[in-house]
Amino acid sequence: MSVLCVIPARGGSKGIPRKNLLPVGGKPLIAWTIAQALATTEESDLIVAVSTEDEEIGRVAREHGARVIERPMELAQDSTATEPVLLHAMDVAEAQGIDLEAVMLLQATSPVRLPGTLDRAVAQFRDSGCDSLIGVLPQSPFFWHLPQTDGEQPRADYDWTARPAGPGLGERMREAGRRRTLDEHTFDHRLEEVESLWQD
Repeated sequence: MSVLCVIPARGGSKGIPRKNLLPVGGKPLIAWTIAQALATTEESDLIVAVSTEDEEIGRVAREHGARVIERPMELAQDSTATEPVLLHAMDVAEAQGIDLEAVMLLQATSPVRLPGTLDRAVAQFRDSGCDSLIGVLPQSPFFWHLPQTDGEQPRADYDWTARPAGPGLGERMREAGRRRTLDEHTFDHRLEEVESLWQD
């Protein structure tokens, strides 16, 4: 299975400037995700590529063994969604003659993954026949919403007068933000559907 593993890494991050290059545990933040992707041993042709508009991020990515997809500036704005970045990366790979079967999204800002996680994800995606796979984590139901307007009170996501315990907590999951794997054709089709909804 030919899988394009895309690691988006914009140079213009505002919250933590240059975050993708900041040292974490002795090496640049982005290097951890690159190394984890390159260490995947599952029987797949995993192409690890960093999508960036930033020359320094590109250099560091190459030094750590990743390919670099040069992202145009219009896809490197504060408001740029992830999906167009993935589509651009897929277009570049296919223009280079790579026959893609799937695309995997890895966030550089989620560098902690258990050994074997990516192998298991690729194997499950391949063996299950599903068209998309996303990592999730168990989530506590004890959420509160802060007031949005003056005079509004905080609001609980659960019945705080009968706080559940143990087995009564239920099965809530949240996106892990570490990996997503999608069938290449399904991804194209779904984005077209979403775009048509946005335009309407």
